[in-house]
Amino acid sequence: MLTIVAALSGRYLAGLGLWALGQGQTLPLSWRVTFISAFIGTYSHVLLDALMHADLAPFAPFSLANPWLSLLSVMQLHWFCLIAGLIGITLWPLLAYWLGKRPR
Repeated sequence: MLTIVAALSGRYLAGLGLWALGQGQTLPLSWRVTFISAFIGTYSHVLLDALMHADLAPFAPFSLANPWLSLLSVMQLHWFCLIAGLIGITLWPLLAYWLGKRPR
C-alpha cells in the first residue's frame, strides 16, 4: 500500500517540476518507472531500518522475526548511507550531462 502512495505522490510532485534537472524542466516519468522506483525506495527503507531497529518486523504479518537485526553495526550502516549519498551526489550531474548530450 505504501508503494502505491509513494508512486502516486512522487509522480505528481515530479510533474510539478520540483525534481527538475534544470529550471522550468520537468522529469519525463512513465508509470512503470514511477512504480519501480517507489517499490525500490519503500523496501530498501524497510531493509535499512530492519538492520538497526529491534521493533521492526520486515516480514510481518507472516513472521515477527527480524533476521537482519545487527547484521551491520549502526556506525557501519551510517557510513554506508553516507558513501551511497556521496556517490549519488556525484553521479547526478554526470547523468544529467550525459542525458543532455545524448542524441534524440
